[in-house]
Amino acid sequence: MSENWESVHSQRVKSAHEALGAIRSGSRVFMAAGCGRPQLLIDTLVEMRDKFTDLELIHMMGIGLAPAISPEYLDRIRHNALFIRPGLAEAVSDGRADFTPVSKYQISRLLRERRIPIDVTLIQVSPPDEDGFVSMGITVGISKAAAEVAGHVIAEVNPNMPRTRGDSLLPVEMIDALVPSTRPLIEAPPREVDEVADEIARHCSRLIDDDATLHVGYTPVAFALPRYLQNRQNLGIHTDVLTTPLMDLMRAGVVTNASKAINRGKTITSLCYGTRADYDRIANRPGIEFYPAEYVNNPCVVAEHLRMIAINEARKIDLTGLVCARFRGPRFGSGFMYGASFARHGRSIVTLPSTRENGTVSNIVADLDPAEGIAISTNRDEVQFAITEYGIADLAGKSIRERTLALIHIAHPDFRDELMEAAKERNYIYSNQIPQRHKAYPDRHESRLTLKDGTLLYVRPARPTDERMVQTFLYRMDEDSIRYRFHGKLESLHRDRVQEFVNVDYEGAVTLLVFLADERGERPEVIAIGQYLHYAGTGAAEAAFTTDHEYRSRGIATYLFKELIKMAREQKIDRMFAEVLRENQAMLAVFRRGGVPAEFTFEDGLHHVSLDIGGATESPAEVDGSEETT
Repeated sequence: MSENWESVHSQRVKSAHEALGAIRSGSRVFMAAGCGRPQLLIDTLVEMRDKFTDLELIHMMGIGLAPAISPEYLDRIRHNALFIRPGLAEAVSDGRADFTPVSKYQISRLLRERRIPIDVTLIQVSPPDEDGFVSMGITVGISKAAAEVAGHVIAEVNPNMPRTRGDSLLPVEMIDALVPSTRPLIEAPPREVDEVADEIARHCSRLIDDDATLHVGYTPVAFALPRYLQNRQNLGIHTDVLTTPLMDLMRAGVVTNASKAINRGKTITSLCYGTRADYDRIANRPGIEFYPAEYVNNPCVVAEHLRMIAINEARKIDLTGLVCARFRGPRFGSGFMYGASFARHGRSIVTLPSTRENGTVSNIVADLDPAEGIAISTNRDEVQFAITEYGIADLAGKSIRERTLALIHIAHPDFRDELMEAAKERNYIYSNQIPQRHKAYPDRHESRLTLKDGTLLYVRPARPTDERMVQTFLYRMDEDSIRYRFHGKLESLHRDRVQEFVNVDYEGAVTLLVFLADERGERPEVIAIGQYLHYAGTGAAEAAFTTDHEYRSRGIATYLFKELIKMAREQKIDRMFAEVLRENQAMLAVFRRGGVPAEFTFEDGLHHVSLDIGGATESPAEVDGSEETT
């Protein structure tokens, strides 16, 4: 029927002017948005604006802002935004347009209950099929529910709209006016990826495991992400907006949807922001299904997924974890962050550059200031990870003090001292907290180990938030370990001393921590520590190691020793030394078998070890070897 639909439904076929002429002044008109919005109908409505008074235009205007948003039309057409975009933000802030705060997945219910009443719905659809159904194609979202409840439906019928699978069909009998159109669909231009977005994407990829299901938006980070996921297996997609980078992952075979807990084997979405080539690829394609937002964005549905990863863009985040998505008006909740935080092995992630305005303003702030037009878009308990180009802040289960330290850790170095002082003023952290002097967290020195008995270990550089775990570890040590490490008794390990273990710059001072781990990452239990401290101007660093007594004689200290050598060489350190008690023969054995030239002298009960680390190092000893690691 798609070829002769106009003759079959000739009684409903109208020009845009004829169809829109049925709208009365004072009507509430819903307008489909996104790349599939009805351009001809919207443009014609703007042309006819003088025929209406007090027309309320309800929409979630997204990509490609329509002329209807222009300020000169606001006297005839009053906007009621369900989503704030820059083109309308100023009008909302000034009171010239309305904003209805509502979560995306709740809109359909509110439309059906007429809590958000609408009289007319404007949509764009494919031509009817032989059974008399049109497809809403790439714009299902909340538009399908709006078409089902409106008293009058006007559809722009366009052969360029692909027919899509899922819950995207409407019976043509539901449509009151069919307006032929052949306009090209709106295409979403690729987002520009700069070095900051690329680095943020790299950090994001570290939190995405095999078999994970993804939600990402139409952001620069999303466009940078695919190149860091090429070695992943069986990823899935459940997202409100299907974008070109996600389709790139599908074409590369990285996305198979084979491991999804629900909708297995299928990419599930609500809208598509892509290119003409993307629209052609999804046309009637098995394995890609479009559903209304009340399903796709429903946090209960999102939470059913195993390893759900929700990545959302933020504009600002305060030191407690409150998130602002954008300025000048709040943004509705999408449901994904909340759902992912409940999903088994789920991860809710917000990403943001550390600064804006050419590096002059920090996006990590002490407080979100309502006076700036800022509103909370994501609550503290929904955010598990925050990511900037400087690293990942793990916020899940953390206290305000720990959150503050974690967020300062990923702030731009130019603003860390300022944030530290603000945090002290608010009593978020201790008044004697030492400054964070590192440039960027060296995640390249993270690694995983498996001992011969199957024990999984995770090794990484220390962060300021590790203070309490290190303190607990040191208090757990037996008397011999204390004596070997500190050359005497240790009555107290106050945090003033412990914070120096973990608040390091990764250049002149380095601390590596070893954790027990599971298949997803670390567990909060330190079992070993390796450190070096560089003495400026000498080219030499002092090294020290400590291992929990239950995990000695497994080669852990040897592994840490060789990792510290790698890090020291990066900083042009060519000599390492240590002082070892005479009875600590196990530690002496580590240095003797460390693969670098070593000199040993004995004086006053101490072995003074000097290690030439400037040359090549032999291969690391097999982990789970025989050496003691205190």
